[in-house]
Amino acid sequence: MIKSSFFGEVDAPDGGVHLMDGGMHGVQGHTIEAPPRGPWRWERRLDGMQPRGKAGDGQLDPAEQERQQLFAWTESAWQLAPSGKADFFEFPPTVPRWVWCIVIRRGAEVRILQGGGVTWGSEPKELAPLLEWLRERVDQLSG
Repeated sequence: MIKSSFFGEVDAPDGGVHLMDGGMHGVQGHTIEAPPRGPWRWERRLDGMQPRGKAGDGQLDPAEQERQQLFAWTESAWQLAPSGKADFFEFPPTVPRWVWCIVIRRGAEVRILQGGGVTWGSEPKELAPLLEWLRERVDQLSG
């Protein structure tokens, strides 16, 4: 387990990734926990001040192409945190409206990347496709 700034203690399965985002003022929360094999767990939370859409959770058995794409993005994230932790907050010390966290485990080594800002777009360009996919995929699954 590793402590994140906004999501408490988080872990990822060995060889896998745990992705989260969320916020306030209508920014809903999304989570995907993806082991390298087997189904993924997803969750959509409605804990913002102006909730929209549906809450939900479940399992996803991804197609091989989706699994490969996720772990390709994960490799980019891994490279951005060589010391084990990387923070990308847009306006420290102001509390951001949208926050995100990526936890990657490879054996005993765990890396955490986290950040946030007033809205989407404050994340590093290497992480933008991954975090956009997280939001869109979980919104799609929650129907």
